[in-house]
Amino acid sequence: MGIISKLLGMKSKEELKTMQLIEDLRPLKPKIDLEVFSINNSILNKAISSSESFFIYFNINEVLDIPEDGIEIGLKDNLLDYVYINLESFKGEFCLNGDKLILNVKNSPQDIIDVFGEPYWTDRSDDEIILFYEYKKGFIELQFEFSDSIQLSYITLMCNGILSTQDQREAYNVSKQWPPN
Repeated sequence: MGIISKLLGMKSKEELKTMQLIEDLRPLKPKIDLEVFSINNSILNKAISSSESFFIYFNINEVLDIPEDGIEIGLKDNLLDYVYINLESFKGEFCLNGDKLILNVKNSPQDIIDVFGEPYWTDRSDDEIILFYEYKKGFIELQFEFSDSIQLSYITLMCNGILSTQDQREAYNVSKQWPPN
């Protein structure tokens, strides 16, 4: 692709192919299991299931980002590494070990604690609250972010999460033992 094409905002063949693949996936309405740590049939830290509608996309990219559907899915070393959900535009559903779970922007921090128990760590800063839940001795992290300290805005499910590194634990002033039990 030449400089003139870039200046005029023209897309390369690869960009057009990626855009078409994303458009073919929409709307993406996945089922996120927050106990099994999965999206549809694909489990964190495992290869994406070939039965997934988005499987073919990962043949050319490591990140699938569809802001209109409120979801970003990332791979690392060809394994499912994270799922990031913006609840304002998320089109899918949630469950706990297959049982339906209602999560939306109306949920409060206490609603999350009532379902998931006390978090490993809670960060309160800049008018936001993040509840950090750590599983498998800190290998799996589940975050619930309340951007205005009241309403649930984002959910992140990831391998080797934010608190898995010493410098991040220090930045968040974590005073608990690591790794968690």
